[in-house]
Amino acid sequence: MLREQPLKPRAEGSPSTSSRREGDAMKYGNLTLGQIEALVNKLGGMEEVRKILSGQGAPAPAPQAPSVFLPALSVPTVPELIEPFVTKDHFNSVEGIWTGSDFDKEFRGMSVAPRKGYELTVRTLSMPANDGEILKELGDPDGLKAEIDLYTLHQLIVMQKSGRRGLLTTDYANIFYLRNNEGQLRAVSVSRDDGEWSVSVYSVSSPVRWSGGRRVFSRNS
Repeated sequence: MLREQPLKPRAEGSPSTSSRREGDAMKYGNLTLGQIEALVNKLGGMEEVRKILSGQGAPAPAPQAPSVFLPALSVPTVPELIEPFVTKDHFNSVEGIWTGSDFDKEFRGMSVAPRKGYELTVRTLSMPANDGEILKELGDPDGLKAEIDLYTLHQLIVMQKSGRRGLLTTDYANIFYLRNNEGQLRAVSVSRDDGEWSVSVYSVSSPVRWSGGRRVFSRNS
């Protein structure tokens, strides 16, 4: 291992020093040759150093914005659907679920065809965020992968009632993304209020932000 040698001052009167004006001493004259070489290597070599000095070097990367999510949590896998699921036959038949007129209008007459089960991912908001910001961070601005179906929403509520965890059981919203009866993506909020589950629907284009601490559910595949 080479010992780093401090830079030696040039002899008085040499071209390097005689051409300097008074006060032009190196600002970092105490750097060693080894430190200078290491710095050049860090920058990618002399070619990159020349680019930086000429103003052609790549700009420093912008600081990464903080994530709107805390680390992801695990939730139960949504079971396979064997028979068609009809909204009005199930949401209205479970005691303790309240759906407003907006939900009934947006999802009236809808059904879910039999399908295989799939996994969900649940994330907790670390800061306020609107639906556009949430979907962007999920890497799914159009909601094509994040969206779930009505059977999944129903099953998560039923499983929570039977003691299986997943949903927040306070007045904090559990947020889902579903397509309504016109194929439009909607944000659906499920929260616990006065001993029953309250289900509400919102436009994903709203600039209004969900508060931190709310949970976002999305498909894992």
